[in-house]
Amino acid sequence: MLRKLREAKKLVLATIICLTILEGCKKSEAPIATIRKNDDISLSQLKAFLSTTIEINLKEIRYDESTEQFSVFGVEQINKTDLTKLYLQSHSK
Repeated sequence: MLRKLREAKKLVLATIICLTILEGCKKSEAPIATIRKNDDISLSQLKAFLSTTIEINLKEIRYDESTEQFSVFGVEQINKTDLTKLYLQSHSK
């Protein structure tokens, strides 16, 4: 009986610690950038932004219109929608 009580105390203590850590580590949610139709961001602007963001030569970045994916060295990195959101967030400051 005493052993079960000790195990229960450990479980309760572990639960309290986990909940405290999880509640304390919550990040404030950043507003998500929305893509507006009047924002005409060209592919060259997005490529230049990606190039400076990941510090790679602009010539290494390719865009596939069928999948709307930007790739570097043949590996898909990010889609156009996500990159546009990042672009707008970085230029809204």
